[in-house]
Amino acid sequence: MPSNITPFPRLPSPRGQIDEVYITDLVRALQTFMTLVENPGRSRATALTLTSLQSGNDVGLEVGALYVLEGYIKITLANVSACSGILATSSLGAVTVAVS
Repeated sequence: MPSNITPFPRLPSPRGQIDEVYITDLVRALQTFMTLVENPGRSRATALTLTSLQSGNDVGLEVGALYVLEGYIKITLANVSACSGILATSSLGAVTVAVS
């Protein structure tokens, strides 16, 4: 569990009319909220249970997500692909060459 928990910012209440100061305070509170949601911070735990991990590949997962491949937990990376399989097909037909 994180040692320092940052509470979500309180949205400002307008003092009578909505003015430029209120809008500035509202934008600042929303920016702080977005920063907290997008950057949750560090975690430390003594026990962790992961359920419903995707198995076999990282197709459709965001960078940093976990998945299981051949019994190992893997982390999705932006520059490494873990495809679900490789398939190739080809055919060889007949070619007729006429020289006149």
